[in-house]
Amino acid sequence: MDCAASEATPAPCLKPQGLVSLIDLVGGLSRALDLVSPAVVNHHNRVGFLASRLAAALGLPAAGQRDLLLAGLMHDSGALSLKSRLDALQFESDGAVHAQAGFRLIRTFARLDRVAELVRHHHRRFDCLTKTSPEALPEGNILALADRVDALISRNRPLGEQAEGIRRRIASKSGSTFSPLYVQAFLDISASPDFWDQAARPAEHLHTLAPERLETEALPLAEVREFSRLFSLIIDFRTRFTATHSRGVAHTAERLAQLAGFSDHESQRMRVAGNLHDLGKLAVSREILNKPGAPDANEWAMIKSHPGHSRQVLSAIAGLEDVCLWASSHHERMDGKGYPDGLAGQDIPLGSRVVAATDVFTAITEDRPYRAGMDAKRTRKVLEQFSGTALDADLVELLLDNMEEFNELRIEAQEQAIAEFNQVSLPEAEATCTSTT
Repeated sequence: MDCAASEATPAPCLKPQGLVSLIDLVGGLSRALDLVSPAVVNHHNRVGFLASRLAAALGLPAAGQRDLLLAGLMHDSGALSLKSRLDALQFESDGAVHAQAGFRLIRTFARLDRVAELVRHHHRRFDCLTKTSPEALPEGNILALADRVDALISRNRPLGEQAEGIRRRIASKSGSTFSPLYVQAFLDISASPDFWDQAARPAEHLHTLAPERLETEALPLAEVREFSRLFSLIIDFRTRFTATHSRGVAHTAERLAQLAGFSDHESQRMRVAGNLHDLGKLAVSREILNKPGAPDANEWAMIKSHPGHSRQVLSAIAGLEDVCLWASSHHERMDGKGYPDGLAGQDIPLGSRVVAATDVFTAITEDRPYRAGMDAKRTRKVLEQFSGTALDADLVELLLDNMEEFNELRIEAQEQAIAEFNQVSLPEAEATCTSTT
């Protein structure tokens, strides 16, 4: 779906007053996480599907089904690097560290407190769950079972051919790794070929079976902004070179939009676009992102693909059509030499020009591990050089006229971002009994 087109014609499922459904937002995060490697494509979708179907079979209430669906879609969000994402798919993996990191990350969004707790315990064995952590949610073992089912699936064979082998492997872990109650529920529902047909296409079945369908609840703009902040932590902290970049862009873009005449509502949505503008970089390897020198031709092609990945993820979230447009077109240039579409001048959406200007401003003024940020004199010179060619001249003028304010805003936002990340990163494992062997 083209987000530029969808801006002109809102999707039929667009919520009243610009509200965005929770399942759409979390589903977008799930698709973004899967960008990290082809080896994990559909992993989060399938774990969410499996966990919610197990919850329904066990008779959990609507809230429990909703929380397990969302937890499945987000369970590996703490595995920020490609290596840890691939390790998480190994059946004998000990995932204590990334589970704890995911817990700390997700709980920054208040509405998902219980989801965070489920993620926290999704690598705990049943036979030591209460012994090592009596306060742990037992439903976390449902998530663990769903996670391991998908880890056993080969992406190179039809899923139906693997069903019996997977069922035997899970049954062998009953009473040790997994609760016998949960294992029996899995064996019951997985006896049907229809179950495996749906599991092969999990993205089409990301809903609970509870009639309340709580996962469709709609979020107001303030919560959408907060959720996008969670996205920005995942995006930025894959690379030490851009550890707080998105947060700086988000806050300065919101302010520049205000000065450029955007409404208060639009300006707040501009912060969402700033938080998400580099979402597609999850598809670019850390080695390329961390390379201090100039990229070669192949590496540059990978980097230039990231706006397209951003568009693919964001265009599926009804209610974020303008955000999708602004975020995915922020590398277009006024002279038509940008990417991905080669737009020029007024054909570039004004919101995209705002993000582009603040992206450059933030990049040249922030400190990077290999160089200090530019001072005011050098920043002014660079922005003047880009004015009218790469960047909108009127927006550059607004930046230059208010440069001290913008820099203070950037610094404050990025200091807050690093403080938040310090609460998420490098967590201690809470217990040793977390392996799913």
